[in-house]
Amino acid sequence: MVMLCDVGSFSDGLLRKIGHCLNENGCLVVVDKFAPSRSSTPPSRLVAAFVASIELAEQFTSYITVEDVLSELRQAGFRDCSKIAVTHKDNLLWNIDWTMLIAQK
Repeated sequence: MVMLCDVGSFSDGLLRKIGHCLNENGCLVVVDKFAPSRSSTPPSRLVAAFVASIELAEQFTSYITVEDVLSELRQAGFRDCSKIAVTHKDNLLWNIDWTMLIAQK
């Protein structure tokens, strides 16, 4: 099993390398805060997105969604990809929005 947590950027090369390292039926688990759409940030990352928009005002930022990563996982040869919402025990802004993706080689 390989676990990635709060990586934020997933490339085809990275996912393929992980797939090559896993044993047959091995799992990749990704836990991250994915955006609800490519044009909006996860609610818990609004402040960071606002600061980035000021610093990079002329550059459009595209946020990564669950659907983006699931598609990249399938393209990298993973199967049985699923999404699980991660529950939290408090309402602290930085502790919400987590999603777990599980993909099998």
